[in-house]
Amino acid sequence: MATPKTLDEQIAQSKLRALAQGVRIWRLEGSEPQMWAVPSTSNDGTAYLLEVHPQGDITCTCPGNVYRNSCKHQGALMLALDAAAQLELATAAAQQDRDNAETTFPDNLEAELADLF
Repeated sequence: MATPKTLDEQIAQSKLRALAQGVRIWRLEGSEPQMWAVPSTSNDGTAYLLEVHPQGDITCTCPGNVYRNSCKHQGALMLALDAAAQLELATAAAQQDRDNAETTFPDNLEAELADLF
């Protein structure tokens, strides 16, 4: 009998399945709480709804999630949210670098550059 997977193992497996199967998700604009739609890869014409709850939990209406409490659709959404958070951090860091660079340039930078040429 297989040992039950930890939550971290379930999450990792969900993310890997989402990547391997190319799961695509779409944010439903204007929905509160945040909701996403995911087309089924096995049932043409079927889509599942994912909901991000305020405490961070993600639920999905697919049979896999109902059965295992974990699915590739949740994995795809977690990957998308992780990527968005990383992009936000990188953008903030780049803006901070630009702000720092702007404040450290000498006031007479143009004149100093002109002297070089």
